Amino acid sequence: MIALMVQLNNDAAKAEFSRRLHLAMDNAGYEVRGRARKLASQFSVSDKGAGKWLNGEAIPETHRIAAIALWLGVSGEWLLTGKDHSEDIHDNVEAAPRLKGLVPVINEVQAGHWTEIKTGFDESDISEWVPTQRANSRYSFGLRVVGDSMFNPYEKKSLSEGMVVIVDPEVPAQHRSLVVARLSNSEKATVKELVLDGDNHFLRPFNQQYSVIPITEGVIIIGVVVGAYSSFI
Repeated sequence: MIALMVQLNNDAAKAEFSRRLHLAMDNAGYEVRGRARKLASQFSVSDKGAGKWLNGEAIPETHRIAAIALWLGVSGEWLLTGKDHSEDIHDNVEAAPRLKGLVPVINEVQAGHWTEIKTGFDESDISEWVPTQRANSRYSFGLRVVGDSMFNPYEKKSLSEGMVVIVDPEVPAQHRSLVVARLSNSEKATVKELVLDGDNHFLRPFNQQYSVIPITEGVIIIGVVVGAYSSFI
């Protein structure tokens, strides 16, 4: 891949990469105006750096090409070289929904204080990003499920330990929403179902071996779970 990047690091290759990047962003529905700012925000680079990708002045690093391709729902090979073997698939495999972006995976303590730290959070420290199939708000994040309190094979939204939930702080919480909350006696965030029963509000675990948690003063709803991601490797 290093040799390929060196080979492609010329003016013609940069111009072709820029053309394919614009085409992919066209197909993904992004307006031409503001594309550099969108790329810069999504991939933690400067507006000037993202502008060079769009203007045919530079090609991103290999790991960023893979992330950009995932974000735009195209193959990294096509984005980099123009070649694509996506048609070589089995007849019994359907195309997956177009991916809409990537969100950073943060830990339980960071999630518990996300409301306070999100605006100054340094994404360059993030080691794991996961894809999403919906357009999320700017401060959406991923949180890995710990424990079995949300596992129940009879619940449609059952969550197994190790899965990553996608959390959007801008989505309004409603009755039966899965939410990430911080309890008054904890620094860590927890995932539970929000139950609104008249004047009684509480957080319900799917696993009946755990007790429901009344929502009292000091409990903070961080965001609503809008999806889940699981990897087999």
